[in-house]
Amino acid sequence: MAKQSPDRDDVASDDQRLKELTEAEEQELFRKATPVPTPELTDEEFKALESEDTEDSELESKGESNLAELLGTPTEADISVSPYKYGGRLFFTGADGKSYSGSAEFVGEYNIILTAAHCVRDHVSGDFFTNFRFYRGYKNESYEKRFSLNAWGTKAGWVNGTAARYRYDYAFLRTTVNSDTGHLGYKTLQSETSWTEFGYPSNYGNSQLMQKVDGTRGSVTGGTVEMLGNPMRKGNSGGAWFIVASSSNRQAMGNQSFNKSGNTTDAWGPVFTNSTFSLLRAVRDH
Repeated sequence: MAKQSPDRDDVASDDQRLKELTEAEEQELFRKATPVPTPELTDEEFKALESEDTEDSELESKGESNLAELLGTPTEADISVSPYKYGGRLFFTGADGKSYSGSAEFVGEYNIILTAAHCVRDHVSGDFFTNFRFYRGYKNESYEKRFSLNAWGTKAGWVNGTAARYRYDYAFLRTTVNSDTGHLGYKTLQSETSWTEFGYPSNYGNSQLMQKVDGTRGSVTGGTVEMLGNPMRKGNSGGAWFIVASSSNRQAMGNQSFNKSGNTTDAWGPVFTNSTFSLLRAVRDH
């Protein structure tokens, strides 16, 4: 059997309507869901990642569509303004049958959200998680709008027993109705010296308040890039890393993926390539 490319788009869909949750059931979900732990790589795994070859890519970008900020110090984000109004908490049922939450945001299309692959699919079995629900503008057990999802995908390379999978630690999901606020743009070939992440970490805001943090570029290793000055942990997985291309154009160029064991001040995420956004289009068109 021919070896399958790790860059293959693996997309699944489910048009079965999820049970409508009552307000009490939603509140229970908000209280009991575990912020998904941020994966941590050991020194050995990190060295193995360093040895990975990276793919060639060409510049690709798409602008923000808007319907309608100290270094290393997370602060609460204003969910009423761009780009934070595109984000929210993503809830799902993991392989163990328990409820978890991560961070996600509308990117590139009105009906597509970005998150981490480890919030969507088990990297060992290849099974997709279930019961995805996205709450845009989540704050203190309330939210601006709830979205159902009916398609999701990762790269085949995410299903891998080695650290090489982290270059593919991104996923896209399709909402059943369009964003009511717009979406972030995106770009490939991450080359900026600084950028901002936003999401729902448990160690700042207790995963109840969206946080933002500015950081600077560190090392580039095996298709991943280091964000210096990002101490957010657990629950912010999938939170977008974005740049301000212009006053009206904020573009996602990465997302929160993993941390290095023993390092509490920095974070790592995949370098977006043209292959990243072939997955976005595959989920959109599935």
